[in-house]
Amino acid sequence: MNHAPIAYVPGLVVAYVPPTDTRGSRWRATLTRGTGAANRFRVSIPYADGPDAAARAVVDRFNEAMGADWIVYGAALSLDGGSHYAYPAGPRDVADPSATALDRIATTLSGSAWSADTVDAVADIIRATGRTIADLP
Repeated sequence: MNHAPIAYVPGLVVAYVPPTDTRGSRWRATLTRGTGAANRFRVSIPYADGPDAAARAVVDRFNEAMGADWIVYGAALSLDGGSHYAYPAGPRDVADPSATALDRIATTLSGSAWSADTVDAVADIIRATGRTIADLP
C-alpha cells in the first residue's frame, strides 16, 4: 500500500486571522519545506490585500531566503469555504514547461546554421513538452 500521493507539487496555506484588540483582520501565509523553524516561511498582511497577495508575499520571502525562483501556480483551493486556502507553488520552470522549451529552442537555433538535424532537435524539444509532432509518412 502506498501512503503518499503518486504526484504532487509543493504548496502553501493562507489562513484568515480575525482581529484582536491591537490588530485588525489579517491573512497569514505559511510555506513549509521541511521540519524545523528554518524551513518555515510565514508572512502576515492586512485583510484588505487579500489571500492571493499573502500567497505571493510568502513565496517572495522564500525566494529571498533560499535564492530560489518560485511562483504561485494557478488558483487556490478553498479548504473550508473562505478562511483557509491552499495554493500550489514551486519552481517557475515547473509551472510552465513551454517556457523552458522555448529557451532550449532559442539556444538550439541561435548562432548556428540550420539543418535537418536542427529541425529534429527542435522537434525533440517540443515532443518533450507532451505535444505531438508528426513525422512525415
